[in-house]
Amino acid sequence: MKKLLLLALVAGCSSSPTRDQAPSFQLSGLDGKSVRAEDLWSGRPVLLVFMTSWCKACKAEVPRLNEISKTHAVVAISTGDSKEAVERCRSEAGITYPILLDEGAVAKAYGVQASPTIVLIDKGGAVRYRGHVPPEELK
Repeated sequence: MKKLLLLALVAGCSSSPTRDQAPSFQLSGLDGKSVRAEDLWSGRPVLLVFMTSWCKACKAEVPRLNEISKTHAVVAISTGDSKEAVERCRSEAGITYPILLDEGAVAKAYGVQASPTIVLIDKGGAVRYRGHVPPEELK
């Protein structure tokens, strides 16, 4: 019984597929243009990458995410950072995919508790994956 409970607890902490509807949002990009969530995944899946400019693990994922962005839609959401800090991070880390600026409300709506948090949204707006590394099928 203890082993079963431990297994259930561990499984609950790992990345996993899910089918919740993705929360809607509207954020500005580094270029100042407003982006609606529904426009991101309208007719195509999108990988949302919740990050911070100072996060070493976020920067470590950039090469893999840059590669994924060549064949899939990838959009970063920087949480709680100034525009200047995000621009510096983008330049230093070599991020090639778009970055949106969030003061924290969108990260909260998506249940983000650590960076990076990666969320795969299908073309219908349903959350299909949530974890701290890109899903295996995209690697």
